[in-house]
Amino acid sequence: MLDNNISEFMENLAHFTHGMAFMFFVIVSLELYLMKNRNSLLKLFFWVVLFWAFLELKDVVYLVDGLWNHSIWDKLNLSIDTWSVPVTILFMFEVLSPRWINWKRALAVSSPFVLLTALHAILRNPFFFKISLMLSLVYGIMAMFIVFRASKKYDQYLKDNFSNLEHLTVRWLRVFIAIFFLGIVVFGVTNWQISWLGDVFFYLFIISFWGFFYVYSKRHILVEAPDLLSFKAIITGETPLPEPSNNKTPNGNFVFTKKLAQLMETDQLYLNPTLTIVELTNAVGTNRTYLSDYLHKELNTNFYDYINSFRIQKACEM
Repeated sequence: MLDNNISEFMENLAHFTHGMAFMFFVIVSLELYLMKNRNSLLKLFFWVVLFWAFLELKDVVYLVDGLWNHSIWDKLNLSIDTWSVPVTILFMFEVLSPRWINWKRALAVSSPFVLLTALHAILRNPFFFKISLMLSLVYGIMAMFIVFRASKKYDQYLKDNFSNLEHLTVRWLRVFIAIFFLGIVVFGVTNWQISWLGDVFFYLFIISFWGFFYVYSKRHILVEAPDLLSFKAIITGETPLPEPSNNKTPNGNFVFTKKLAQLMETDQLYLNPTLTIVELTNAVGTNRTYLSDYLHKELNTNFYDYINSFRIQKACEM
């Protein structure tokens, strides 16, 4: 009797958290719809959240008697859920490289999961669902490698070009991709052996994950960085830079050092809280490549640390 009551309670709790997840995605999608023209990231986020709302809506069929324990339908339904893996990964790539995502790339990344679901539906073999789970793990591992490598290059690019990294840095993305991979593992474990408790845990997980992602994405400011998701950039860590112009004297010294010192020490250009390397190079009369080269090779620093060293010194004098 007690076991039956506990089982009924867990079933009701699973349905309740499922409803919570669905309403969460509906509300967030409505908010994102009003903001989707702000930038490409929020526009893509709107479609991603709408897709997740669809995933939760389709689970309403479990309310039909018999479908919960129907092995073929249940695995087919869960196979569709694995489509969320490439969709979420593509969204994270958009954070690192705005407008990198297009329909061709989206189809190329997502098509293996769609194909496995189609094979499962046609052949009615749960084996294809297990393949989908393993493919999800492979995608998760590859995505972690790409995001960790590209995000570090992205943050370095920011430090070379901006003096204020608030809402620009993507350190948070490295945390989220690790949590996302954990979510893939949790999804695989809870659906290898299905239970109401596993569903409750999973629904609470995705609400928390996407809730925090929504907060960070809404305040994140996109920056047009070099193509960090190209094969060369991912494997070698190299990113394309503009060709330098001649800003050195015949003996190899930089011609703008005196002007730079005047701007920083006398004119105190560093007091501009949003100062960028482009603004500084325009004031100095050089280009970004040469100024960055000077900071790295001559001063052994980057733009962010260089500017903030003056700000720290100024604060200490006050």
